[in-house]
Formats: sequence, C-alpha cells, structure tokens
Amino acid sequence: MEQEKLLKVSEDMKIFSIMNQLLENTFPEIIKKELEKNNIQKEILYCIYTRSCNGYIREKYLKELLKLDFDYWAIPFIVKLSDEYIVEILEVIYDKLKIRNNDDIKRFCLENKNIINKSYSRMISYWNEFYRSKEPSFHKYIKKILKESLFFHN
Repeated sequence: MEQEKLLKVSEDMKIFSIMNQLLENTFPEIIKKELEKNNIQKEILYCIYTRSCNGYIREKYLKELLKLDFDYWAIPFIVKLSDEYIVEILEVIYDKLKIRNNDDIKRFCLENKNIINKSYSRMISYWNEFYRSKEPSFHKYIKKILKESLFFHN
C-alpha cells in the first residue's frame, strides 16, 4: 500500500515528501552509532525517528532534533509532529521554538498552505473530540497557540 504523500519541501527546485510513519522503532545499534558521527547524520537520524509509530520515541528524537541548529529540510518533520494530537509533543515543540526566530518555519508554512490548512482543520477536530472537556476554550488549546504564534496560520 502506498504511503500518503505528506509534506513537500521545495528548496532550489528540489521537492521531496516525508513518510507517514516508521513502523520499526529502532535501527540496529551499529547503524545508529555510524549515523550519529556528524551533525548532518544526526539530524537525518532524528528526523527519521520523529516518524516512529511510538509516541515516546517521536518525542525523544524531537527533543534531540530541536537541540540542533536544524536545516530547512528538517522543518517538515517538525511541522508534521505539530499535526498530531499528543499534547506533550506539542508542548515540547512550543517550548523549544518560542525562543528562536521561526521565519524559516513560517516560510515553509506559507509555501505549503494546503497542507497547513488541512492540519489546522485536523487540529480543530482533535480538540473537539479529545480535549474540549479538558480545555473548553479553543483559544487556549496548545495546538492553536503553537500554530498561530509560531507557524503563522492565516
């Protein structure tokens, strides 16, 4: 079955899509050690792990990715995580990104409006289904705050 095409990055006329979900939770340790030898390889590894089917692994490697001065091509992985319903992951993204200049993320979001709009609609559905009873005010919902303050949703 073909994976759903998700976020596309277009930089210097190069376009790629990221995978929906990684079903294997870990690479063999020897491969992982090789991939962590330099920052670019670490960034690739961390991005791959953000697509794990295990939320704890996604959160762990998101934190590692956000410690780096990540490249533009890593932004779709971060934005895709903001599309999820797991509040703890959303809080990590917000806490780490609110202290940096996010013009690159805003640029990505403007270049990918259809995906961001779909994500925003999904966010409203998640809030209504899972979080409305805990947070009755949609304007205080962390995902709305994250999207509007850091990702520049219009």
